[in-house]
Amino acid sequence: MRGDVMDRAIGDGKRACRRPGVAGLLIGLLMAGAAHGAVPIGIGTPGISAGLDRIGAVASAARRDFDRGLEAFEENEWALAERLWLWSARAGNVQARYHLGVLYDRLAPGSVAALIWYRRAARAGHSDAQHNLALAYMRGEGVPVDMQQALYWWTRAARAGNVDSQYNLGLVYALGQGGVTPNRERARFWWLQAARHGDAAAQYNLGTLYASEPQHPDFCQARHWFTVSSRNGFVRADRALAMLPGPASVCH
Repeated sequence: MRGDVMDRAIGDGKRACRRPGVAGLLIGLLMAGAAHGAVPIGIGTPGISAGLDRIGAVASAARRDFDRGLEAFEENEWALAERLWLWSARAGNVQARYHLGVLYDRLAPGSVAALIWYRRAARAGHSDAQHNLALAYMRGEGVPVDMQQALYWWTRAARAGNVDSQYNLGLVYALGQGGVTPNRERARFWWLQAARHGDAAAQYNLGTLYASEPQHPDFCQARHWFTVSSRNGFVRADRALAMLPGPASVCH
């Protein structure tokens, strides 16, 4: 039972290919500002207020361009979206950098242009861009295949709460993909993070880890996570529950 369930669980390769879409993404406003210097400068100092006003005006304009670009993208007006997002990205808007990556990826999947903008957004801390950059390194899209780089960017995104990255890290460590040494504890850790965020597939795979422990399988923990996964609509969890030994009452 253990091997059969495990194989079906972590053989679900399509989950390693998820890319966040554009629709429904929150619009963020880039805020900049810590000045370093030996002499403190008050906000009201002549020249400083004007500088802050200019920064604020640039950020506001960048956000407006991003919003207009999002509307154009949703209307399939690619050229207009590209132009608006380029203006916004060059003014420092991180969302625009990421969305340029999405745009170029849609027009030419795996293109160098998409990779460039994903990297720029990823370096600025955009977790979806970090996730997609990791995918590019895993697949060799625009760059040589490099699982260490993929792990680096997935880990950064996962620590920022990106559920897809948390799931994929669990998958990589469970399977030992791309030369990575299999590590059940790391797989368990990252699937647990994704499971706690409501990811039904991670909940299911977490159940398989507990059910397939070589020395001491924990069927009660497996039952718990299969049950949670089933409630979230993951059909395989129903079959896994039916295959677990012993009555559910022993876990209460």
